[in-house]
Amino acid sequence: MVVFTQVEDVKITVPMDKCPDDLKSNILKYLNNLREEHSAPALTEDQGISNYSQKWANDLAERNGTDSDPNNKYMKEALILGDWRVDVKGPEFYPLFNTEGFMNNYLNIFGRESYPLYEQEPTAEQIAPYDPFTRIIWKSSEKVGIGCSAGYSSPTWSTVNIVLNFYPAGNVPGSFKDNVLKKK
Repeated sequence: MVVFTQVEDVKITVPMDKCPDDLKSNILKYLNNLREEHSAPALTEDQGISNYSQKWANDLAERNGTDSDPNNKYMKEALILGDWRVDVKGPEFYPLFNTEGFMNNYLNIFGRESYPLYEQEPTAEQIAPYDPFTRIIWKSSEKVGIGCSAGYSSPTWSTVNIVLNFYPAGNVPGSFKDNVLKKK
């Protein structure tokens, strides 16, 4: 039986160009809860990889980008992008960010509840729709770098970018059967 670590809502300021420690902690708890469900060992955060991830998150925020870093040759990246509604009441207002809800909503799109290819060797075409989810639960990954950014999209909506880089890299062709395991 998997026992989940509580993930709390986090107050964050917008715009955000550095991932607050409490948000990084919640993201890491979320990732490790999900990995535990799939018999993958817990990740540890690597500060060097997090610095790299943060630079890319800042770049995404500056240009409203949604793409992976084309220069990232050594790690595999999962981008978690989305908007959340805030009611802007003044400069002192801190929107609450529900990490677990945000991540669940995003990853459900990418197969968190519907991934059909466990313990198989999918083709590149078969895996493409599930890419962020399988990167996160990739059993042999040991470290993660976490970067995040946010900015107002409009007076009532904010955009959040979460950049996760995993090491060793996941989603390696020929290794899915041993690294993408069914939910316990």
